[in-house]
Formats: sequence, structure tokens, C-alpha cells
Amino acid sequence: MKIFAAGIEYDELIRAMRDRRMQLGLSQTDIDQLAGVPGGYYAKCESMLTNPSAKNARAIGRDSLPKLLTALGLRFAVIAETEFQAEKFKGRGLKVKLGGDNAELIQRLPPNRILSERGKKGGLKRWATMTPEQRQAFLDAGAAARRARRPVKAEPLPPPPAPEPEPLQALAPPRRVRPTQPPLTKRQAAKLRKKLVAERAAAKTNPAGLLQRG
Repeated sequence: MKIFAAGIEYDELIRAMRDRRMQLGLSQTDIDQLAGVPGGYYAKCESMLTNPSAKNARAIGRDSLPKLLTALGLRFAVIAETEFQAEKFKGRGLKVKLGGDNAELIQRLPPNRILSERGKKGGLKRWATMTPEQRQAFLDAGAAARRARRPVKAEPLPPPPAPEPEPLQALAPPRRVRPTQPPLTKRQAAKLRKKLVAERAAAKTNPAGLLQRG
């Protein structure tokens, strides 16, 4: 495998792709057809080199990048620069192990994690030297400390008392409805009027007879 170009910037990748296209004698439209992307797509990607602020300039998408590299006959290659990395990270609190052509960088743990690891090892050593009674007392103390750190839950309020039922009111007896009589006809009214006039006349002449009539 031959290294065609190397770099760490996005512009360097686009420039390498452009140089490879010119080396193969292909146009931007040819790359679109070989990669199976919409027409004019690759031209917009190369516009990032000349005028990144142009409206038609765009970055290569995640799905389009492998298609374009395949059309150009290019592959990714990650190069480890052993001496450069070793010299760069020596002064930043990192341990560097060099072996052959590769460099292995081992980052030191942060102080809080170092103390945690030391405390864990010390605790295991103390646990191994404790008696069963001391271990149980240690566990009880830890449980009590955890309970003390828990937030106190508020007790739920008692439910409100149920409302007392209202006393039943005595129902009034239904009123007696008198039956209504049909209105009298003119003949019946005249006959009744004539009867009343006769009774009044008889009462004037014989009051005792009026009392007996009832």
C-alpha cells in the first residue's frame, strides 16, 4: 500500500482527493457517476478549498465519504508518529512506553481515582485482619451512616374526616285535592237558583223547617 497523502486537517483531505482526481484524469462529474451521488455533489465538496463561505460549498457527508474514496481508489490509513508523540506527551504527566516502531501512551489516573484505589486496597487489608465481631460492627456503622445521609421522608397527612350526613327532614303529608266538579249548564244553574230562592222564602215563613231540613 502506497501512502498518497498525510494530514490532520479536513482541508488536507479534500486537497488529497482533488489531487488524486487530477492524477486519474477524471472530472468532477465523473466522480459523481462513479460514486453514485447526485450530480454536482463532489463539486460542492471541492468548493470548500477555494471558497468555504459560498452557498454551494458543503462538507462531505458520513454516507458519501466512503463512496467518494472508493471512486478515487483511496483508503484510510492511521499513521502513528512514535517519536513525535513521545516527545509531545512527556511533559504532560503521561507515561510513554516505546516498543519497536509503536508507542504506547498510558495516561496517569487523576488524583481522586488514585486515592480511591488506595482506599479500596487498604480497606481489604483491614477487613482480612478483623474478627467476626469487628466486621459486624463495621457493617452496622456503615449502615447507620447511610441511613443518616438519607433524606427524611415527610409523614403523609391523615385523611380528612368524612362529612356527617345531613338529617332527614320529615316529609309533609300530601295535600288532599278536592275533586273538581264540571261546570253547571244554564238549565241546571237556573233550576238551582230557583230552588235556593224557594228555600229562602220558606225559611222566612218557617224557620224551624229550615233547621229540620239539614
